[in-house]
This record gives sequence, C-alpha cells and structure tokens, in this order.
Amino acid sequence: MEVHGRVVRAALGRSVRDRATVDDLWAEVFTVAFRRLSDLVGLPEGQQRAWLIRTAGHLAANQRRRGGTRRRTLERLLREASARVESDVTSRVLREVLASLREQDREVLVLDALGHNGPSIARQLGISHGAARKRLMQARRALRVAFAAYGDGAAVGREVS
Repeated sequence: MEVHGRVVRAALGRSVRDRATVDDLWAEVFTVAFRRLSDLVGLPEGQQRAWLIRTAGHLAANQRRRGGTRRRTLERLLREASARVESDVTSRVLREVLASLREQDREVLVLDALGHNGPSIARQLGISHGAARKRLMQARRALRVAFAAYGDGAAVGREVS
C-alpha cells in the first residue's frame, strides 16, 4: 500500500469522478491484493504495480456496470409505477364515463365488450339486427363524446376530480 497506493488512487481517479467511490475502490483493490498476497509477493515491483492498476480498472468497470444496472432498474420501476397510475386513472375515468351513459347504451356496449356479435346482441335485446347495429353505433359515439368531455380523452395521466 505504501509503495503503490498513490499510483492506484491516481489510476482510479482517472476513471471514477466521485472521491468517496475512489476511496472505496482503493480499499477494495488492496483487500483483493491481500487475499492474493502469496501470488504478488514473488513478482517484481513493476508487475505488482501493473497487477494492482489492472485490478483497479476491473473493479472500477464493475462499479460502473452496477451503477448502470441500478439506474436502469430505477427507471423501469418508475415507468411501471407511472403506467400503473395512468391505468388506474383511465379505469376510473372510464367507469365515470360509462356511469354517465344511458342504461341502453351501457347495456349494448357491455354485450359488445363481452364478445357478442351483432346478431347475438339483437337476440339478447329482442330487437332486429339492424336496430342492434344502430344502437351499438350510437352507444360508441356517446362513449367517445363523454370521454372527450374529460379533455379529448387526455384525462389519462392527470387527476380527475
């Protein structure tokens, strides 16, 4: 440490900007060197220095990779949380919009959402196929208009009171 400590710190300082991180990595380099002391003792001073600098470079690279992984994980978690909030807001807005529609419109929209086709909706409601298509078309339009009333459908991602 006395012989090579300064050189190792300088090498770390070139690749790591944070002084506390340099101190931590410097200590880690010499911890690794202590564990490998039997391998290092027999080497000439120049090879010892090269080994310590190489080890410092590897540890600094590992530190950068861990930092990148942490940063990407944090960004992913923030994106997922934001998407969850947007989904919750969208669900609430849609519930409010659906509740504001006429019962007849809600009924035909629910049947459509459950996968019923035109003839099936007509049978369920006891009306003709053409009348069912027209009701579905009107209900969809009513849903779009009501949703647009919340800000052209842009209520997603902002709080609606």
